[in-house]
Amino acid sequence: MTDQTCVCECHTGPYAACSVPGGCGSTGCGRTATHSSTAHPCPLCGNDRNGEPVVCAGCSARGERDLRDLPRLASRLLELARLPARNASEPISGSRERPLVLRTNLWSFVGLAPPGTVSQADPDDAACQVGATPLADALHTSCRAVADDLSVTVPKVRRNRSADAAVDRFVRFLLAQHDRVVALPWADEYLAEVHGLWRHARTLAEDWPLVHKLPAPCPYCWTLTLRRDNGAGFVYCDDRHGGCGRRWVQDDYQRLVLILVTEAKESGWVGPNSGASGYEQTAATT
Repeated sequence: MTDQTCVCECHTGPYAACSVPGGCGSTGCGRTATHSSTAHPCPLCGNDRNGEPVVCAGCSARGERDLRDLPRLASRLLELARLPARNASEPISGSRERPLVLRTNLWSFVGLAPPGTVSQADPDDAACQVGATPLADALHTSCRAVADDLSVTVPKVRRNRSADAAVDRFVRFLLAQHDRVVALPWADEYLAEVHGLWRHARTLAEDWPLVHKLPAPCPYCWTLTLRRDNGAGFVYCDDRHGGCGRRWVQDDYQRLVLILVTEAKESGWVGPNSGASGYEQTAATT
């Protein structure tokens, strides 16, 4: 370890040489050095897995958050689907009431059809399905895949059970197996699908978490795009606003902040806000 500043063209900021995550290890002597990639990158966010078999701890934590939120979102979407739409057309002949418009986008996602019965391969099923695959059906498919690989039993759901109850049952099963699932070879695909379901449910419900912006640059891409969703146990660099998309669980992020604050002080770097670096402010608030 040295207190000289890394001179890699791909990194900027108050990094001490040899301590840049995934850096080239230059000691600041100006010699040409080849930048090395992260040793064990996470296939979802690119962060180092730090010993995790398939995905990093941050992506695993996000997947757990997504799963825990799905039953609440399913209940909320069913409430919205049952509300009468107010943009109905003119009353039908012989009636004083305007027809109620069926909110097909909501019912298609959290309708009362039992999970496992909608198949795009079946022409009759495909004709009845509008929009995205039902939430309970998608989770049931994931449960079957997990059960096959882990030699466990898929939870049974009665055919007349409502979507929110079915979602809750499948989510409880997936959460119970979560630590084992994220070690499976296809964990990245599974977590990406779960996050897609969470985002779609949030979009339909118009229900997004409060996002806290952290007053420090990302330690990898040096952009001010570090975020934490309210109540979440992980920090991420928001790739929707120019960040690199990496994620960290809270403990890993706090350790990283402490390392960077120490190295910034040792290198003599002073932050732009009255002598206090963004990392010092972040460390004080995390």
